[in-house]
Amino acid sequence: MLSVNLRGLVMILSDRDILQALEEKHYFIDPMPSHPKDFDTTSVNLHLGNEFRIWDHEVVKKGFGGQICIDLASFDFRTLATNYTKLLPTASDGSVILEPKQFILSITQEKVGNTDPSCCLAARVEGKSSLARLGLQVHMTAPIIHAGFFGNITLEMYNAGPFNIKLQPGVSICQLIVEKVSSAPACSMNGKQFQEQTSPVGASIG
Repeated sequence: MLSVNLRGLVMILSDRDILQALEEKHYFIDPMPSHPKDFDTTSVNLHLGNEFRIWDHEVVKKGFGGQICIDLASFDFRTLATNYTKLLPTASDGSVILEPKQFILSITQEKVGNTDPSCCLAARVEGKSSLARLGLQVHMTAPIIHAGFFGNITLEMYNAGPFNIKLQPGVSICQLIVEKVSSAPACSMNGKQFQEQTSPVGASIG
C-alpha cells in the first residue's frame, strides 16, 4: 500500500505517491511516465495521441436536412459519433491545426486507470496553464476519471484564442491529478460506454 495513511481521507497524491502507486500497480499509466520530466508536484503530464475527429456538418445536413436535435434523455453517444464524426486529415508529421472557435475530439497516448475500483484511486484531467493562456481548452467540463476506469482519455478540445494552434502527436497536452477515494466504491465501471476506450467515440472505428 501507499506509505502515507490514506484510510478514510480524500486527498490529491503528490508526485512521490503517484510514482509509488504506479510501481505497486495500484494505478496504471501506459506508457509509463518519466520522472521527473513528466511530473509536477501533484500531477503527471499526459501526451497527445494521433486520432483527431470533428463533427461532420455536411453529413448531418445531408441526412437530416438541417440541424439534429439531440434528446439528452435517450441519445447514445457512440452511435451518434460513429455516424456523424469524421477523421481530420493530418499533415506529414501527424499534426492538425486547431483554428480559433474550432472543436476537435482527440485522445491521449496513454492509457490510465485501474479496472479494480477497490484500488480507491480516481483522477481528473486538467489543462496546462501555458496552453490555457493561449485559449486552448482540453476538456469541455468532463475531467473526471472514475475509480475502476481504464483506457485512453478523450480530449474535447476547443480553441478560444486568436491563434491557429498546431496539435502534434506526442506533445505534452494535459495533466493528470490522481486522488484518493474515501472508501471502496460499491459499483463498478463494467459495461460503461467509455470503459477501455481506445478512440474518442468510445471504441476503435474506421
